[in-house]
Amino acid sequence: MATSSSTNFEQSRDEIIRDALAKVGAVGPDETPSGPQLLHAARALNRIVKSLDPEGNSLWRVVERTATSTDGTASFSPASDVIAVDEPMNYKRSGENARTPIRAMSRDDYMNIGDRTIEGVPAQFYVSEALSGLTVYLYPVPDATGDTITYSAVLRGQDFDTGADTPDFDPAWTSCLVYGLAADLCFDYGKPQMAMQLRSVFEAEKSKLIEAGTEHGHVTLVPFGSYGGW
Repeated sequence: MATSSSTNFEQSRDEIIRDALAKVGAVGPDETPSGPQLLHAARALNRIVKSLDPEGNSLWRVVERTATSTDGTASFSPASDVIAVDEPMNYKRSGENARTPIRAMSRDDYMNIGDRTIEGVPAQFYVSEALSGLTVYLYPVPDATGDTITYSAVLRGQDFDTGADTPDFDPAWTSCLVYGLAADLCFDYGKPQMAMQLRSVFEAEKSKLIEAGTEHGHVTLVPFGSYGGW
């Protein structure tokens, strides 16, 4: 048996569009769509990518980022490609190796702090979300300049700007994107009766991939009243 020994298959934006258009009968298999068809489908594909941003913190979208403290400054703003900030977060004094954990708190907890100007080594953080971006508030406020704050950043999906762009997704998502785009295009190409079936496949694929792409841990179920000798 001969195998290719290749594992790098991926499709470009225009290849995904061609496959989606073929599923709704707008073009024949592997036929080249017209310019307006490509532009219209590219907008729809980018909308799908944006709609997937809040669907789950896939491990391949979570990266380690750092910020530098400023004495007396309570907050910092992550880069615009960050859609969420999560634990673990920690604080390291300049010139030292030891890290101090910084735990997440709710907006209510942050707003209920009596004096939010107290300085010291931050022990808690709160993330404020706005259309302009994220702001991370630390408490206590850093009391030194040049210390390192390390945090987990969840990145936005990158846009498809050109026909040659490939997805900013694990390759396993390619089929899911094709079905999602095909479902979206059904109404524009007079095939509304196909939309529900294609959408069902898209949602099933999406759920499976989100589940596979998140961190798993052991779960122990303890019957009520049986823990600790009760």
